[in-house]
Amino acid sequence: MEKRIKQYYLDPRIEDPISNLDFFLRDFLSGNIQVKQKYFYHSAICAKNWIELVKDTGNYTLAYQARKLLETHIQTILDKIKRDTKSTNLSFISLGVGDGKDDILILSKAKQFNSVNYFLYDISYPLITHTLKQVESSFPENEQSNIKKIIIMNSDFLRIEDHKNNFLTHPKLFCLLGSTMSNFEEDTLLRNIYNTMSNNDYFLLGVDCALDKFSVTQLLNDSSKSNKGLAFLQGPLEYAKFLVTNKYFNSYKRQQWAKNINSIKAFNLKPIQENRSRIGNDAITIAYQHNDMKNILVNHSHKYKTNDVIDYIQNEIGMQLVLNFKGVDDSEIVHSRDSCSYSLLLFQKIEDDIQKKCDIQKQKPKADHRGGAIKDNINV
Repeated sequence: MEKRIKQYYLDPRIEDPISNLDFFLRDFLSGNIQVKQKYFYHSAICAKNWIELVKDTGNYTLAYQARKLLETHIQTILDKIKRDTKSTNLSFISLGVGDGKDDILILSKAKQFNSVNYFLYDISYPLITHTLKQVESSFPENEQSNIKKIIIMNSDFLRIEDHKNNFLTHPKLFCLLGSTMSNFEEDTLLRNIYNTMSNNDYFLLGVDCALDKFSVTQLLNDSSKSNKGLAFLQGPLEYAKFLVTNKYFNSYKRQQWAKNINSIKAFNLKPIQENRSRIGNDAITIAYQHNDMKNILVNHSHKYKTNDVIDYIQNEIGMQLVLNFKGVDDSEIVHSRDSCSYSLLLFQKIEDDIQKKCDIQKQKPKADHRGGAIKDNINV
């Protein structure tokens, strides 16, 4: 039996939680800023809170709708790729592995491919290891498994173009599901993914859809219904309190940080502004408040119109829409558990000479390549 290959890549540019404690806490405590989204997933504490939140789909409408739509249509999507490419191989690149359940679902439906290379790409090492354990338990290494290679990539999505040469097997399916797109400036993220793709590769995108009369209050309903939602929003604060007890601080600095952390007494969940990102509504919430009333913005969520996303990706990014799955038209959406306000869009990169010229004009200077080499067969 051919042994399954496991490879591991750790981007040295990822901030190490130990060596960057000062940076994290300064960022967290500076007041009137928005805490970076990565801090909701980066640590083991926050990763655990996220896994518990998405497990509770009864109170988290987005997770329920996203998984239901994927379960219904993933076989059609994979059959379409197989039929159009006539390939016996597939590279599945999971951008944001979450709790691993979406990845397991996709892998379980990819039986029409003789060989699958599975990439776990995430900035959160705890989420990667959790998902890897779930996948290896669901698909043990034996003669029946078509998963021939597992590649663990702990890196920032915005650096994915740096790793383009690691995605060699065609066709490739890049998946960005849930509401992951809203954690980034959309144009930058989408262009990085586009530039990483080869001609005829596929991109499966989950879109958290907007209501016609979108209200920030509606955004908060899901997360505030359960203690798990509140625990997720408080994750960075919980992590900060853990860090101030760390032995890597000297005693004076530890006392100063502890004093600042303990001054954050109020947990106050409410909307403070609503505006537009480039292609979506941007809802920002206050979750933490200093005793001197300075606000720390800790969570935001973009909501999109499906047609706006399709138009933007086709006209500005240059991908072609292949399949579009949504429950009802955006104009008919009612914000409830069973009225789907989530879309699943399959795009393909199809280049021609004119488009290539446009892409060259759009491309930004490429980042330098300071990443380490992939190492084979390292146990995680």
